[in-house]
Amino acid sequence: MAEQEYKVKYLKLLPAFYFLPESMAFQCGEFYRIPRNFRAAIIDNHWRGLLNHDIFLKAMQNALAFMAWPHIGQGNKEVYSGYYPMYMLADCTHYWLDELALIGYSVEELYNLPIGYKIPFLAEETAQSLMKYMVERVSMREHFSAIQEIVDECPCFEDFDFRRSNKKIDFFRKWYHTRTRFETVSLEEYYSGNDEDEHGEINVADEGVSVEEDIVAKIYVEQFKSTLAENDMKILEMRMQGFTYEKISAEMGYQNHSGVLKRIKRIAQQYENFCDKKNINS
Repeated sequence: MAEQEYKVKYLKLLPAFYFLPESMAFQCGEFYRIPRNFRAAIIDNHWRGLLNHDIFLKAMQNALAFMAWPHIGQGNKEVYSGYYPMYMLADCTHYWLDELALIGYSVEELYNLPIGYKIPFLAEETAQSLMKYMVERVSMREHFSAIQEIVDECPCFEDFDFRRSNKKIDFFRKWYHTRTRFETVSLEEYYSGNDEDEHGEINVADEGVSVEEDIVAKIYVEQFKSTLAENDMKILEMRMQGFTYEKISAEMGYQNHSGVLKRIKRIAQQYENFCDKKNINS
């Protein structure tokens, strides 16, 4: 067999490449030209060299995660950072490789194809339907919904990347317990007449007010940190650094992550109470 004759580091990922619809394969750059014949791709020195390269691994991780993400149900993937738990689940390539093997995209199945057979591209709709089916199976088996509930209850700064987004802004405002005094609207909403006042003028956020409130909020955060017990402070810092609940519970001596989750909820409630008192006294 070709596995014995040629060393191919990422051979298991080749069936995943043949699963991609043509539009997605085209986004993989040089890999788009991999021969559609399984044996030819392994025997050719050039392609075998690329299949041994870590770039091929990364390309397949990105492609499969991109296809899986819409069915995980978290909206725009670009909003989040690599530390976002659901983002990391989408990047778990072994989930999708296992599922692909069950629907016929495995090294063994490809070896059983007739010699010289060229594997056709899947239609876009077919590939997405199959991916949706695989995500649903993995979600049920790995309890994605339970993970999502915890993630929604306890978001953190590291969940979001550097780009500006409504989700990121909403999180920051909730965390800092501040809101801008005026609603912002898009130009499309203005021209459609949805947010005009009685004089036909658009409501625009006062950026100076927003900056001022954010500065005050950051001061509150620093003051609040000094009120925390040592253990609570360590839990908060570890979570903000991207540690999972399991790692935090192991580090802090909890039997399971539910204890850590309860502490984080309590810290969040303490912070809200702290901000309320500040607002009353100011």
